[in-house]
Amino acid sequence: MVHRVVFRVPSTDALDFWERRLDAARVETVRTGDTLLFPDREGLDLELVVDESGDEPLKANHPDVPLEVAIQGFDGVRAYSSRPRDSAALFEEALAFEPTGDGMWVARGEPERRVVPLRLTAESSSVERRRNVHHVAWASTMEEHESWRDRALAAGASPTPVIDRFYFITADEDLESLGERLSLPP
Repeated sequence: MVHRVVFRVPSTDALDFWERRLDAARVETVRTGDTLLFPDREGLDLELVVDESGDEPLKANHPDVPLEVAIQGFDGVRAYSSRPRDSAALFEEALAFEPTGDGMWVARGEPERRVVPLRLTAESSSVERRRNVHHVAWASTMEEHESWRDRALAAGASPTPVIDRFYFITADEDLESLGERLSLPP
């Protein structure tokens, strides 16, 4: 159960910017070193961390946010597990994640498929179920979908069937014409 989503920022100056911006919006924050933790409106934890990944940044562009403090992309998730040992076997054996210690694994890939840290801890009974993310999606080619699903099934997981979602903005529409037409699945 994912309970925290983590995003990258370029510097502690960026954390300062976001801390001031969230304070102005009356969002309670907790600053610890190079991280800034705060809840979304449903209570899901969001965290900003100073990026030390070396990855090419994926800067969000908004007129109210200077590029030098903009969010630079997704960093990872934190999740609770009722069976951390079983989850570890799934990540390491079936999904080929690399353990990095302290309940953390990373998925590595091409520049478009960056390192994605995943940290598991024993499930907390105090977490309200509405305050979590029910899945994290990883990119793969269409040719690989069934084999990844088979690996997860063989490891005892219960993944959903492979579903052709038909349309993805990032791959199927030019940024210049984004929003000019409606596309519905067949």
